[in-house]
Amino acid sequence: MLAKTHDDVTVGFLRASKAMIDRHGEGPPDFPRKAVEMLEQGKISLQTDQDFVKASVTKFLLDYTWVAFNQNWTIVRNNAEQPFLSSDNPVVVSGAVPRL
Repeated sequence: MLAKTHDDVTVGFLRASKAMIDRHGEGPPDFPRKAVEMLEQGKISLQTDQDFVKASVTKFLLDYTWVAFNQNWTIVRNNAEQPFLSSDNPVVVSGAVPRL
């Protein structure tokens, strides 16, 4: 499933890149134009190894874990009646807060 998604995204990227190069007349000299044309004609197809996808995701997770570990963290303990809520987009209010 992930390998098929990777194939589809890669083919879409190559097609979009070819269209931009055709429109603007610039691009890397080693762009695989012939291969993209063969993909568009159905003469060849991509088949991504599932282990490549797993390895790529694992590497991303390891990199992300390292970044998260090295962030500055503030841990707040709340002993009030109202529970402390947090999210991936926290907001802090200072001063009097009207009750709803």
